[in-house]
Amino acid sequence: MNMTMAQYRAYVRRTSGAGRIKRHATRTKAEETVLRALEAASDGGREYRIAQQVRNLFPLPGGGEYIPDFVLLYPDGGMTVVEVKGGYKGPGAEQGHERYARVASLYATKAYRFEKWTVGRNGQINVEAWL
Repeated sequence: MNMTMAQYRAYVRRTSGAGRIKRHATRTKAEETVLRALEAASDGGREYRIAQQVRNLFPLPGGGEYIPDFVLLYPDGGMTVVEVKGGYKGPGAEQGHERYARVASLYATKAYRFEKWTVGRNGQINVEAWL
């Protein structure tokens, strides 16, 4: 079952704490680095809620879905989708970039921003807006 944005926002209001919905185990070191940065910024007065690995939000034409690493939900109804990339350049890396670009082009609006956060070997985070 796919959720509408309104249904998803209602779900977030029902299930979230002050800063994030529920902390799931991150899959990579890069995701953990970004999560720590997002939580620190949220604790520093930026108002958003952090959701991880949200399913049923971005169905793809022809089947399947895109599952974002993080979704930042703002009180005004805006949303930022964060895709995290580390240093991996092996098989499938280009496919992941292409899939993210396709989703960003399908779903980006003024209220919904897409960003790619790349974590370098030194832990430095580079943020690139995608639409």
